[in-house]
Amino acid sequence: MRCPRCQFENIPGKTRCFKCDSILEISAGSISIHPPRMPNWKKPVRNIFRMFRRRHIVPDIEVGLRWGRYSELGRYSAVILDIIPGLGHVFQGCFKKVWWLVLLWWVFIASGIYFFPSSLGFALLGIGIGIHIWIITRHSLWKDIENFKSKAFAVIGLYLFLLFVYRYSPRIFLPVTGGYTTLTIPWNNVEPSDYFLARRNIRLDMLERGSLVLIEPRAIGRRNTTTVIGQVAALPGELIAIEGNSFVINGQVMDNSRYPVPRWLHRIKMSLNMDSDSYFISLEYRPYGMPNDEYIRQTCIYKFEDMRARAFMRWSPISKRGVIE
Repeated sequence: MRCPRCQFENIPGKTRCFKCDSILEISAGSISIHPPRMPNWKKPVRNIFRMFRRRHIVPDIEVGLRWGRYSELGRYSAVILDIIPGLGHVFQGCFKKVWWLVLLWWVFIASGIYFFPSSLGFALLGIGIGIHIWIITRHSLWKDIENFKSKAFAVIGLYLFLLFVYRYSPRIFLPVTGGYTTLTIPWNNVEPSDYFLARRNIRLDMLERGSLVLIEPRAIGRRNTTTVIGQVAALPGELIAIEGNSFVINGQVMDNSRYPVPRWLHRIKMSLNMDSDSYFISLEYRPYGMPNDEYIRQTCIYKFEDMRARAFMRWSPISKRGVIE
């Protein structure tokens, strides 16, 4: 029964309004209204919002059989909830009209992730974002926008916002990131432009010689914001040198197929002592002029906290996809 004073929807049979305590008008005839029962999983949510309303902690949001269905704030809230496709429709009780779009969204997003980071993967993800916008525009709130220019502006704004969400939310919520490598390592068939998945929560005991790590390359006099996969060639406290285009660690010549010397370090003689907290990271680089020991030290030596993640799986190309050793 709707309160004539505050328009709050009360349960049939109530004599006073739950919200403003006004007296409700009840007809003399018998009441034979049988409203549908609220699902058990929604009752705790209703009780929490009732407690918040009584203490004026949150604005008046109708939480009932159709949460947010009768208030403007509820309609806006449903659109916000659809950052997770279909969630707002679930709370409004109208998921049936978008279930097929949510299914289609899952298909394109899953396919886009499978083919990521190829051009096909980006195209599929773009279509998935478009379907996500379609789901949001299925709310009744969208019908209030009558001007075509306003609708076009809203669609563009939604697309840019969702593009930002898809781009950066995995970095916040997932412990996995990724990056390309510029190295050629014959031993495990690593080639330039291979894309690797890497775990962020790495530990000191996980790093060993040959580990592939995600770092941000350094250059003297400038800052490079592009991350890349490099290989750990020398561990803390070791003596690393280059002789005959091969790494020499503590006087032992390393297998060039497992620990190759980058091309920019070919025909260079160097000898560096690693500090107790530093690693020598091998990666391809384009130096300015002829590099010396100090230049190589500033470019290739990283501390543990400089490493973003440790690679554990080759993701692209698909023909070579698999867990790396």
